[in-house]
Amino acid sequence: MPDGVETCTDPFATLRFSTAIPPLKLSLTWLSFQSGDPYAFTDQQRVASITWTLPPAADGGSYPVDFTLDDIRLIPIPH
Repeated sequence: MPDGVETCTDPFATLRFSTAIPPLKLSLTWLSFQSGDPYAFTDQQRVASITWTLPPAADGGSYPVDFTLDDIRLIPIPH
């Protein structure tokens, strides 16, 4: 974290969809990930991990879904 920075949050992308017929293919560019602090955008040279997070279920229970993440590729930004 840079000197003088008190908070650090990772850039993120939010996906919203109500139904999906498997397989569902999603593609996100590096510029899709925003709102980080102190860095607003993702620097592809500094990615150390990737996390998937689901918001809490509306009823406080679990989601009635099953999903698999597969064939994840990190593609460089063209120069």
